[in-house]
Amino acid sequence: MTTTPINTIQSEFLAQLPHHHLIVEADTGSGKSTRLPLWIANHNPAKKVLIIEPRRIACVALATYVATLAKTQLGQDVGYAIRFDQKFNSATRILFVTPGIALRWLADNQLSDYATIMIDEFHERRWDTDLLLALLKKKNQHRLIITSATIKGQQLANYLGGKRLTSEGRMFPVTTRYLSTKPQQMPSTRDLDKRIQHACKVAIEQLENVKKNHDILVFLPGKKEIHSAAQQLKDIDADVIGLSASASPQEQQRALNQQPQRRIILSTNVAETSLTIPNVGVVIDSGMERRTHQRNGRTVLGLDPISKASADQRKGRAGRLFEGICIRLWGEHAPLTDTTPPEILREELTELVLAAACNQTPINDLDFPEPLPEKSLEVATTRLLAMNAINDAGLATEHGKQLYPLPIDSLFSHLITAMPNQSCKIAMVDVIAALSVNQNYHYCFYQLQT
Repeated sequence: MTTTPINTIQSEFLAQLPHHHLIVEADTGSGKSTRLPLWIANHNPAKKVLIIEPRRIACVALATYVATLAKTQLGQDVGYAIRFDQKFNSATRILFVTPGIALRWLADNQLSDYATIMIDEFHERRWDTDLLLALLKKKNQHRLIITSATIKGQQLANYLGGKRLTSEGRMFPVTTRYLSTKPQQMPSTRDLDKRIQHACKVAIEQLENVKKNHDILVFLPGKKEIHSAAQQLKDIDADVIGLSASASPQEQQRALNQQPQRRIILSTNVAETSLTIPNVGVVIDSGMERRTHQRNGRTVLGLDPISKASADQRKGRAGRLFEGICIRLWGEHAPLTDTTPPEILREELTELVLAAACNQTPINDLDFPEPLPEKSLEVATTRLLAMNAINDAGLATEHGKQLYPLPIDSLFSHLITAMPNQSCKIAMVDVIAALSVNQNYHYCFYQLQT
């Protein structure tokens, strides 16, 4: 097996594993997402390992790669489970799942099949991973491993009463270049497609000067911007590929597998963490993302500049196998925030409160890494009480337990269950669930509301 930077902490990791929860800080490209599960499984072959990955694409890709490393067929010793797709059996020892799957299994059987649970890329701070960590901490029945390149490791170690381990990451340097002539210029979408075209031409010229046929990875906020950029790049001699959560399996494979022709991969932030795209020599970063926030008490999607931590993650996609270049489309001294606020601090909390209630734990009994906003918590609790989804003790009612498994927003679930016609109920669930898979989940519901 190829040596990776994370190997430097293998002995210490395995020595501490039986005794402490572990927080592993390791740079992008260190090998933490693929090596740690194998170390854990091989350390105690009789016990199963569950790895929580925040994105479906990464879940499948990592399981596929780890199965290759373990020299086993995918779905046997190593597998995955995501919404509407799974490959594993009762004997699978290393299983990659999304947070939603893990929360539902926790409600069903307390994840009793697993001794160790690893939450990967925790810096993304989704509400479901925060909730999962809080529930697992309270239940105290599993060894917990938290990993990321950009988390406050010691703060999390104190929170869990665990140990913090750190590892180096990239094996090759990455040169950063800023294309804006204004040092304070913030990222924006103004003429973004034309600026991406210019940056790609600059990147190709630099690669040809050093006679390298490396690929180019471009970070864009969404599918709309990916389509616009692809139109601008038609005259460039390269295979232009779009990569997003809703990309077809064929498009995903084109992005994840190296080709003879130079590729320009236009990606949302699904490629920011976990995914390894081979042969990337240049990263072009728009500095923008679509991020959730609250509007009139509901979660909606907006365009925002990324944080410094996200910029570092994106930069880390280059420099994996050789020296790389990162081209940023904003000013060198732009006042980006240090980190992206966790979802629990910027979204409504209805789904979180219901999920906790269905896990037989009132939300007020849980200890989160950061306290929940009181106003958002009050609104969510009031809404769920009005829907008769939770009782006064904060536990799920039978109605709430019916709403929770549905793959749609609980408010829409509640409205659908009130429909008198059963076939109409099923049709509405199918339509909204399909929309939530093929588009951004929050964007889908914002569109339905407006």
